[in-house]
Amino acid sequence: MTEKELLDHRKMYRQVRALSLIVRELEHTIGYTPVQFDCQTAHGGAAETSQVERFADRLMQAKQRYANSLDQWEQEQRRIEAELSMLPKDEEQVLTAYYCSLDTWSQVAETLGYSERQVFRLRKQGLERLEKENNDRAINIQS
Repeated sequence: MTEKELLDHRKMYRQVRALSLIVRELEHTIGYTPVQFDCQTAHGGAAETSQVERFADRLMQAKQRYANSLDQWEQEQRRIEAELSMLPKDEEQVLTAYYCSLDTWSQVAETLGYSERQVFRLRKQGLERLEKENNDRAINIQS
């Protein structure tokens, strides 16, 4: 596992959270629009029908993107957790807190009771250990 893979996972987590917000916003909009829609369609409001349908379609698409992204993120999360679990506990905790929980480095240090300097040292050690493990695996596959 490389730091780039961990950073990509962190980025994916942000995207999943953003999609979750979009879905909630659209659900909120749809939740209020149908009441207005019912009142106006009784008076011939065809324009409102298409607006509600557009919102409903956007909501369905956003929910599908969210579900797909969440599934992909969860699979990647399990893979990362499995690889990080092979590290010494302190390195695992530091890398998990930053790359899987979206904590900042200062939050990681505060939560785990380390100085930021210690956190960066543990990060470096953990990433070096993961890279060595990756290289060893690649050598074994080629043999």
